[in-house]
Amino acid sequence: MTQILRDKPWVLGVVVLAIAGATFGVWSLMSTEAHEWNGTEYEPPRNGIDFTLTDVEGEPMAIDALEGKVVLMYFGYTNCPDFCPDTLLDFRRVKQALGDQASDVAFVMVTVDPERDTPERMKEYLDFFDPSFIGLTGSEEELTPVKQEFGIVSIAREATPGPEVAYGVDHSTKVYVLNQDGELTLEYPFGTEPEAITEDVKYLLDS
Repeated sequence: MTQILRDKPWVLGVVVLAIAGATFGVWSLMSTEAHEWNGTEYEPPRNGIDFTLTDVEGEPMAIDALEGKVVLMYFGYTNCPDFCPDTLLDFRRVKQALGDQASDVAFVMVTVDPERDTPERMKEYLDFFDPSFIGLTGSEEELTPVKQEFGIVSIAREATPGPEVAYGVDHSTKVYVLNQDGELTLEYPFGTEPEAITEDVKYLLDS
């Protein structure tokens, strides 16, 4: 080997590069396997997520417009007394914890109450939590296949008597995560700590 190095010193460089490449490959594999998701993982991630609804400006918005970002998505409604505001407060905490990386994450709420959740109402509601949060609404016919895609169940309770429409909507409360390629990657049950979600989102952003 010593003689080879004297005659062909470039061989040493090739050997060093080969060792470095092998080491990096092992490190990358170990790094990938080391992360333990805090949510339930879709393995493999589910692709083909494709829908268009109406945003808070009354304009059509396709979900694939958010490709390149990690998307946190929640299905709820603006008259919700508990789960929805709590989840949006968690979204705000996640965004704050992400710091500069928050620009690479989209926080989305899709309504399950299209009768009352107009674009204007969605905007007013989400602005209270964070003006950058995205609200999506549409007709019942438009929303039904989207809810089916994510396995969302929503049932309106009987309206209470009175001059205004007053009723609650029982609905699924999970948070869904799409990766930068628009694939459904993770889901979290209601009550998952924002710190746990932030950890997973940071991993997706850095990987």
